[in-house]
Amino acid sequence: MLDTTVPNNPPVADAGPDQNVATGATVNLSGAASSDPDSDPLTYTWVQVAGVNTVVLTGTGATASFTAPAAADTLAFQLTVDDGRGGVDVDTVTVFVGAGGGPDAGGGGGGSKDDGGCTTGSSSSDLWCIVAGLMLLSLALRSARRSRPV
Repeated sequence: MLDTTVPNNPPVADAGPDQNVATGATVNLSGAASSDPDSDPLTYTWVQVAGVNTVVLTGTGATASFTAPAAADTLAFQLTVDDGRGGVDVDTVTVFVGAGGGPDAGGGGGGSKDDGGCTTGSSSSDLWCIVAGLMLLSLALRSARRSRPV
């Protein structure tokens, strides 16, 4: 007997680019760029996976939206796409919420994006680097110093 079952190729989830938004803004998430190589219909599930503030996601299908919290936060949302034939893929999008719409390098010495350097910024504790055309963010955590009587 000849097996004519066509193998299933898994879908590809695309949660869209990371976003910088202001507090209180309406945020739209889109997984519309997700695809399935077999053209199987996809189901979409959005779940918040990071952030101090919990938001309520609304919407159906490939899109979801929410109102950004009133306090600065870094939120992450995982999109799961399922082709109904055993193929599943996930992707995550990060939303930086701040009064000005996200983290700011604050300028200052130590290099520039044009020369491939890093900057600690004069008004920020965020460390920004440009590496091979990609921007990486490393948060510099400073320990609080306490004065102690001698």
